[in-house]
Amino acid sequence: MPVRVFRLFIQSAAAITTAFIAAPAPAQSWPAKPVRIIVGFVPGGGSDFIARLVAQKITEPLGRTVIVENRPGA
Repeated sequence: MPVRVFRLFIQSAAAITTAFIAAPAPAQSWPAKPVRIIVGFVPGGGSDFIARLVAQKITEPLGRTVIVENRPGA
């Protein structure tokens, strides 16, 4: 029984080490398209108002257009 536990520990340590050593992928330019915020309620409500305020605030730092789409029941 102790040999199995030790073997499991070694395998787990090797897997974790491999995951940390793996080379990271090069960064992609994000977002490449306009960002869409989907609101699951009808236009003109409180959720729509808040989503539009958030869209205005994040448009400048992202440097991309932020579109608010209302889809009732989404």
